[in-house]
Formats: sequence, structure tokens, C-alpha cells
Amino acid sequence: MRFLTMFCVIIGHTILFLNVFPVFNPQYIEMNYYRFITMILINGHTVIQTYFAISGFLLSVQFMDYKESQKVFHMSYFFKAIFYRYVRLTPVYAFMILFHATLLIDVQSGPLWKHVAETERSFCRSNWWTNLLYVNNYVHVGEPCLQHGWYLATDFQMFIIGVTLHMIMWRFPKSTKLLLSISVFISYVIPGVVTYKNKFEGVVIIRPESQKYGMWFDDVYKKIYIPTHTNSGTYLAGMVAGLLYNKLKKKDLNLRQNRAFIWAWYAIVPTGALLLLSAYWFYACTMDKPAFWIAIYAAIMKNLWGVLGGVMIIGSAFGVG
Repeated sequence: MRFLTMFCVIIGHTILFLNVFPVFNPQYIEMNYYRFITMILINGHTVIQTYFAISGFLLSVQFMDYKESQKVFHMSYFFKAIFYRYVRLTPVYAFMILFHATLLIDVQSGPLWKHVAETERSFCRSNWWTNLLYVNNYVHVGEPCLQHGWYLATDFQMFIIGVTLHMIMWRFPKSTKLLLSISVFISYVIPGVVTYKNKFEGVVIIRPESQKYGMWFDDVYKKIYIPTHTNSGTYLAGMVAGLLYNKLKKKDLNLRQNRAFIWAWYAIVPTGALLLLSAYWFYACTMDKPAFWIAIYAAIMKNLWGVLGGVMIIGSAFGVG
């Protein structure tokens, strides 16, 4: 599942850079925004949500294993978990930041390389600290060092939130359903509110003019695509999937013989494809759209991808398919 997601991410970023560099026929690229089938690629950035679902799932599974090995509540686990994760991620991350700030510019010498590498070097020398504190998805977004590092920041922040929720549920077991319900509800509402307040479209529109500058100055990118509060829904979906997996494993259920789950399993791919293709309405339709319904769509679309990811993870864990 990680491999397939990474494969899609690489394809998407390869196509994305077609608009960053000079092209002979820009009209051909722009016409792709009005083709129904190309929405799978243009709106394909949604697949990154799969990673958040996987992260949330693994957090729940690991936490439940630790919890069941302990007889009493240990507050120290909260600090240990965050510290270990920081130590595991940061050394290699810091090395890459240092490399981009110093030696990257000497790796190549193409006609556009100096422009790209010099900009990266300047940003990394000024804003390296935002990466090491994992706040680069909120701070200096317009001058990013290792721009793709926004994912690490968002994932790290969601890890802290996820551990916090698990600690509360461990300390107060009766609050589990209420706490998860409130958290999931809030995670669904936030993208809709941000979309409605800023009068955004229901999907992240990848405009050619925004791609020219790597999305640095695009409001949708800064306020919807990379912030933690608009990506929390899929992470929470993964967490819930992890908790369900733990319960199902204890009951020794055979999901391969569960008709309802089998139907849900085989609905993943067509539903995911429909979600990606649904962006066509926002790209090709120029008429006024009802802001309220757009906000509802924005709230459901991204988070539903997390639900699909959760079903796929549980099914894979139990050998379905």
C-alpha cells in the first residue's frame, strides 16, 4: 500500500514539474484541465491522504500493544513517544537540510539548475529552524526549505495530537467513544469552514500560474493543502481503523467471510476513482456554485479518502482480497 501510494506521488510530481519549466505548447497543458479523464492525475494529490491514514493506524496499533503490556497508566509514555519519534526522524532530515543549504547547488549545472538550487539554498539558510521544529507547514510557507517536508511537519503534529487522544482514552476509558466522535466531527467541519470562509473551490485547484512558483504563494495550498487542521480527518480515520483492527483481532473474526466487509473492500477502487474524477466539476464548470454545498463537499471529499484507506488497511491486515 505504501509502494502504490509512493508510485502515485512520484507520477503526480513528475507531471507537476511540466508546468514549472518552460514548455513549447502551454495550450496543451491547459486543455488537460478541461478533460474528464485527466482529473485522476490533476486531482491525484489527494492520494497523499493515504499516508496520514497509515500513520494514524500504526500509532493506534503500537499504542494499544504498549497499553496492554502495562498494568497502570504511565504519563511518561507521552513524552517518550514524542521524543523517540523526533530522534528517529530528525538526524537524517537535518542532514538533508544541511546538504540543501550548502552542497546541492554544486550537484548539477543545467540552464535552470542555478535558479532552482540557489533559491533552495537561500531558503534553507534562512528557515532551516522551521523544519527542525516541524512547523514549516505554518511558518514561512512562502519560503520553504525542502518544500515536501511539509508532510513531515503535518504528520509530526498529528502524531502529538494522536498520542494525546490515546493518553486521554487510556486514563479515562469511558470517554473513548465521545472523544473520538467529537474529534472526528471537528476534523470534518474544519475543512468545510476554511473553504466557506475563504470562498475556495471544493478541491485544491492546481493552477499553472501557481505551479510556476512551486505553489509558494497559493492561498489554497497554504490554507487547505498543507495545514494540520485541514488534514486531521484522514489521520483520525487511520487511528479509528487501528482501534477496530485491535478489537477484531481479539475476537478472531474472519473478515474474508464477512459479506458486508467484502462489499466495502471491492468498493474502494471505484469510489476512490469517482472522488478523483469529481474534481472535473470545479475545473470545467465556470458557473456560480453554491458556497454552502461546496463547503460540505470539501469537508467530505478529503476525509472520505481516509475512510477508504482505513478499510483497505484493515482488509490487507486480515488478508482480504
